[in-house]
Amino acid sequence: MLANTATSVATTHRLSSIGLPWNRKKTIAPLPKIHLQSNFSLSSSSVATAVTISEFKREEQPPSDKPPKYDDPRHPWYTALPSYLSSRTIQPREEEGKEALPPYECTVYKMGYIKVKRERDLPQIESRDRSWKKLYLVLWGTIIRAYKREPTEKTQPVWSYSMQQAETDLATDYVRYDHVLRLKLSDGPQFLLRTYTREEHILWIEHLQASANISNDLDSRSMPEFIIPRRRRRMVQ
Repeated sequence: MLANTATSVATTHRLSSIGLPWNRKKTIAPLPKIHLQSNFSLSSSSVATAVTISEFKREEQPPSDKPPKYDDPRHPWYTALPSYLSSRTIQPREEEGKEALPPYECTVYKMGYIKVKRERDLPQIESRDRSWKKLYLVLWGTIIRAYKREPTEKTQPVWSYSMQQAETDLATDYVRYDHVLRLKLSDGPQFLLRTYTREEHILWIEHLQASANISNDLDSRSMPEFIIPRRRRRMVQ
């Protein structure tokens, strides 16, 4: 028992000699004295109060509704013009408003006999007479007209529609005849057009799509899209 007591005393003495945080003595070192010499007698509280009051007054001022005019000397970009420049007036040109405009020229047009089948009278209403008819179509600018025969000046069309927002694509679901395309008019009827040759088929597709592309305003006009039928390869036996 005496040996255990001696061992514990030695351990305690060894731990006390180690600089543990709880065994270290607290030292109080005197802080250096700083002497401030100032001629101002304002305290920190008075300065903070003055800053707060100035900010409050600044927030109370309503912002100006209108910016300063360009001729206002307070404007940052104000430059005083000489008197001989400020008194001058701009006179219109002699030919102002008298320019000769170029004549109108239609660049998109096509006409000829073609087989026409009326599929729908309206987008959701099928046509009662869906037989193929041989008509003379005239595509002029953004207007398409149909005649029973080649028209003259006094001939009235069978029907006439605008090509604005019209859609022209291949009638791939119609397999009874070759060279058939579909013309969908905006909020109007829907036609199947059948040509006699492949060359005429491609030309009618190009002209109908070009007419629809130029029918809208420039601001709302999208990029033109063209659909050309694929070339069919003949199977060699």
